[in-house]
Amino acid sequence: MTLDFKTKGQVKISMVDYVKEVINAWDKAPQLENDGFTTVKSKRGMKGKKCAAPADLFKIDEDATKLNTEMSTAFHNIVAKALYLVKRARPDASVSIAFLTTRVRSPDMDDWRKLGHLIEYLRSTVDLPLKLGGDNSGVLRWYVDASFAVHSNMRGHTGGGLMMGKGFPIVSSTKQKLNTRSSTESELVGVDDMMPSILWTRYFLKAQGYHVNDNIIFQDNKSSMLLERNGKASSSRRTKHINVRYFFITDRIAKGEVRVEWCATKQMIADFMTKPLQGSAFRNFRNLIMGLLSMKEAANVLTNDVVSKTSNKGLAHKKVRHRSVLDYMGECNLKGRRTEKNDRSIYRSKGENERSIERLKNDRSNNRSDNRSKERNERSNDRSKGGNDKNGIRSKGGNELKE
Repeated sequence: MTLDFKTKGQVKISMVDYVKEVINAWDKAPQLENDGFTTVKSKRGMKGKKCAAPADLFKIDEDATKLNTEMSTAFHNIVAKALYLVKRARPDASVSIAFLTTRVRSPDMDDWRKLGHLIEYLRSTVDLPLKLGGDNSGVLRWYVDASFAVHSNMRGHTGGGLMMGKGFPIVSSTKQKLNTRSSTESELVGVDDMMPSILWTRYFLKAQGYHVNDNIIFQDNKSSMLLERNGKASSSRRTKHINVRYFFITDRIAKGEVRVEWCATKQMIADFMTKPLQGSAFRNFRNLIMGLLSMKEAANVLTNDVVSKTSNKGLAHKKVRHRSVLDYMGECNLKGRRTEKNDRSIYRSKGENERSIERLKNDRSNNRSDNRSKERNERSNDRSKGGNDKNGIRSKGGNELKE
């Protein structure tokens, strides 16, 4: 591993020699021609892979032939070497290696093909470094997402990472430990999986003497955000079965140690850690995670980053208010769809909300007073009309008696 501090405020991490060692281990692995099998290759060959994983990464071919003992051992060794590499300097291959580590007990030919895809990607990106840098804002930006029921046993996949300015120093991509019934529940479990890292990072930086101004978790599922903010108060018939331990984040939000904000799906970087992206989506998020973009270029990618709208006050001085579902829905004015206007209303200031409520109360009181005065006028008109009718009848009767 090489650590390069030549650029001020930035470190470049590279493991070129170790990447070559992983590739050599793959090249020396015994081939299956002697056992009557043929190495699986695509129409374009195995070289020049531009993505770390094939699009069918999570699909398992039940009819695929199992590897023999020698090939299974080679598969296990190469996956272990790649795991060591990914955890230290190559988080761009985290999704691929997260799946392959679940297949080391009983790998088959299809798993061997997917490992070959990863190796050829590493071969074409041997010199790709990881660049890390901070923006001195004191803001920890966590992107957390989850894919629902993507594995063969219908379990979800959790992905998350930390951004402090340039590059991602912490990246996580793991298979969830339990089955969930909805994408909302899967997102809630994903946040719970990331909470130890989220809290530990804040405690560690404070212990080192750094001031943490904000600790934000970005998500793209508003239903899970409601459950995280309000706990069981926002639970419904479809979510009342969720174990109370997954509302651990609600207590931390109430204490001001972390807060949850919404992020558009197109800007959700954690998608990179939950599914095998392809094409430009893979390249854009990879460059962002590996720190290959400048601060300005990263800001252009994350156009809806709400961190720029936050204040520099510490979390300890912020008042956290638990809101009911009705209050939240009333502020967002959500009617089954997401719009920029609705998203901006989430971050409306408290003073503006109070002024809007006062104006609404005044309008209602004025309407009530107008209605009361109108009713009084109508009643007085009815009385005067009735009195005139009676007087007319009496005068008519008197004239008849005189005649």
